[in-house]
Order: sequence, then structure tokens, then C-alpha cells
Amino acid sequence: MLNSVQLPAAFAQVFRPYPSVYVAHNVEADSAFESAERAKGTIERFLFRREAQYLEHYEQHLAHNAVAVWTFAEADRFGFGRAVSERAFVLPLVTGWDAPAARTGEPDQDLQHDLGLIGTWSWRPNRLGLDWFLAEVVPHLPEDMTIAIAGQMDGVPTVSHPGVRFVGRVPDARAFVTESAVVPLISRGGTGVQLKSLETFELGMPCVATQASLRGIEAIPDNCSAADDPAEFARLLVNKVAKVRAGDRQRLDGSVFHRAQKVRLMRVMRNVLAGLAPASAADGPSLPPDLTIHEGGRS
Repeated sequence: MLNSVQLPAAFAQVFRPYPSVYVAHNVEADSAFESAERAKGTIERFLFRREAQYLEHYEQHLAHNAVAVWTFAEADRFGFGRAVSERAFVLPLVTGWDAPAARTGEPDQDLQHDLGLIGTWSWRPNRLGLDWFLAEVVPHLPEDMTIAIAGQMDGVPTVSHPGVRFVGRVPDARAFVTESAVVPLISRGGTGVQLKSLETFELGMPCVATQASLRGIEAIPDNCSAADDPAEFARLLVNKVAKVRAGDRQRLDGSVFHRAQKVRLMRVMRNVLAGLAPASAADGPSLPPDLTIHEGGRS
């Protein structure tokens, strides 16, 4: 198993003779082209376009030479060309085989902030969402709302809202999320499934999400509201936080979402693996013994 696009591309001559499966977490080239379009300077735009061209070449090569392509969003199934889409399958995703353990404790004692956001903000697609949230959504939020932002970041932005805190890396990401009253899911582009969205749903947390944050997720929990307009996004956050402050935690049993995702995942995997099995296999589906799996993309 070779992670990311770059590693199997660098050693393509070693693995080319063997059958492989390409697992596309997202379409990296599309994300790089998108970053180029939103770049602020000529040099940055040039570098992203250069990266996108290399990534497109590598991804197309890996996808076209694979016996199957596995993606996590329907749109990505067509991201490598119509011919490849016939060998591409969409897998529902979970963040781990076992559902996250339910948090226990007295109501409201574990709440540390109204809104909690966590991510690798140094990755450009994630930073685009954070910049949108801070510039477009936060100005609509009341000044008494507390907003904690955790994760690695290059250059902390200047924000006038008094409730915003940048807390850097945290020792326990899931604990940080569950210490929030409401979780904003703020992706504004990119491809693939957002792992932050999956984890929020698996933890049963109330949230407000952009449509991009819900990409590739078939069943949206009842305590998740969607909006792309900044003012509406802020209004939904204010309403949900007010309910939590009034005693309605709005939390669901996240294991229900996790279990449903896993059932769909296994159903697709059974069909996919059966299709990859040799036709003469007498003992049921089996993978070729020399099968290599390449994992491309980030989420």
C-alpha cells in the first residue's frame, strides 16, 4: 500500500508490471487547479498550476493502469475520465472500524466553547474555507459567542471578533470537538469526502455545514443544517448555540450514522472484490496475490 500520489508515481517502473487498485481520496489535480484560480499572486498561481499539471499526469497514469479505481464521492468517479469511470466505484467512508466511544459526564460540564473548528489549515483547500468563515460568517455572529480554532496554521489571521481564539494543536482532536456546543463545517471547494464531517456525524454533534462539506455523504443526520450563504450560515449557528445554552444539547447517537455507513461500505466492497476475483476461484472472491493498492489524495 503506497500512500499519496507522489510515491507510486516516483516508483512507477517498479509496480507497473503488477495489478493495482487506485484509491482516490480526492482528485488532487482539481484541488490544485482550484487553488491556482484563487491564488493572490502571480508566483503562487504559477506554482499551483505547475503542481496541478504534474498531479493530473500522475493521477491519470495511476487510474488508467489500475484494475479498479475506488473513490469516496460520486463526482470523483468521473474525475479521471469517462473510460476510467467504468472501472470506478464509490465507497461510503468511516473514520475507523469501530464507532467513537460516546462521551459521558454531566450536561454542559464538558463544554468549553460555543463553536469549535479543527483542521490542518496549512493545506490550502482547508485554509480557503477558514478564510471564508472568518471574513464572511464571523462578522454576523454576536460578540459574546466563543469560537475556538484548533490545528496547524501558517500565519494566524487578524480577526476583530473578541470571541475568536486560535489554540494551535490539541492533544485530543475528538475531545476538542465534543467540548464544542456546535461544529461549523466550512469547506468551500476541493474534492472527495471531508473527514471532519464524517467524524462530526460519528460523534453525534450538532453542526452547520456548507454543501461542499457534505459531498459524498448520502444520509445527513437530523442535527445538521446546510447553508452556503454567510448570513444564513451564521443565523443557523446562532440558533443552534442558543438551544444548547438553553439545555438542548441536540446530540444524536453517532453510532447509528457510523453503522449505516459501514453497512453501505461492506455492501459495495463485496461487489467490488467479487468483480476483481479470478473467474475460476472455487472458494469465493479473492484478490490477486500480487495486488498493489495506491492511495491518492488528502482529506
